[in-house]
Amino acid sequence: MKKNNNKNSSARRKLAAATAMLLISALVLSSATYAWFTMNKEVRVTNMQVKAHAEEGLLINEVANAKSNTWDEEAIGGYSSAIALRPASTSNLSTWWHANSKKSYSEAGASGSDVDTVNTVDIDGSGTYYKNITGNNVTAYNFQSGSDGTKAETIVYYNDASFGSGGQYDDGEGYYIMYKYYMKSSKSDAGTYNIPADKLNVKVSAVKTNTDNSGTANHMDLDKALRVGVKFADYDCFKIFAPLYDADQTYKVADGEASINNTDVVAYTTETAIGKASGANGADDTTAIEIPNVVTDGIEVDVYVWFEGEDPNCKSDNLAAVLDSYEITVNFKDTSR
Repeated sequence: MKKNNNKNSSARRKLAAATAMLLISALVLSSATYAWFTMNKEVRVTNMQVKAHAEEGLLINEVANAKSNTWDEEAIGGYSSAIALRPASTSNLSTWWHANSKKSYSEAGASGSDVDTVNTVDIDGSGTYYKNITGNNVTAYNFQSGSDGTKAETIVYYNDASFGSGGQYDDGEGYYIMYKYYMKSSKSDAGTYNIPADKLNVKVSAVKTNTDNSGTANHMDLDKALRVGVKFADYDCFKIFAPLYDADQTYKVADGEASINNTDVVAYTTETAIGKASGANGADDTTAIEIPNVVTDGIEVDVYVWFEGEDPNCKSDNLAAVLDSYEITVNFKDTSR
């Protein structure tokens, strides 16, 4: 009898261990592949308003032209058409990725041998195949002309898009938006005004300007996946922000052919130097950013907006068919004075 009890006890221990391993495996699988099904969804964005402010002797504009009469402390960007954005991923604002899963779930859009394993890369072995959506595959569509008196040049980047007449897209999947602004100093000194990269501060905040979340109880969670990247076009200095309240600051991001943890995402309303992002390019540095003087054309500053597909809040339950509207504020400050 005692021998049977020992056998039963041993069997129960083995069963418990197997059950625990099964639960751990399920947890690992779910956490490793949350991105694959979100990538097949989209969120429609309308009336995006992006305002750029400059303080402490800096001027900002929608155009580079030194003779423009719109040089001031604020510049506006935005577009009127609704844009369908599919989640994208980047760690450097240069290389962008999109996922294509081999999983058999209906939301994945591909299953088994249907997945494109030739043009995509299984970056981390999770079964999620990532496609590089930069380079020749990307079509840039201009929604604003960037001429004097208009809003900042607004470019939506699509993958293999085609466009009809009248300035509206017919097909194609938007992944990210870039707003072009220009900056210069109010100083009239000859030449340029050098600001060390660790002394030129940026703060990004955002508010949701529509409150229609009907049909999706968790829709507000999608806001946490909103990302804003700020980069000086001629310099390897940039920062990525999670600008909405309670947004996650750390997330897994696809970069190159390796998956890294980018911990340098800046939190809601936090002011930080524009120096190199430590998650991708090393510690903040003192690179001199040459800001033109007041009588010269401005230097280009790019502001990127996207929904981070590797953020755990960017999942199917949160991707609703409603239109989202956001007002984003980017503030630049020279702290070297």
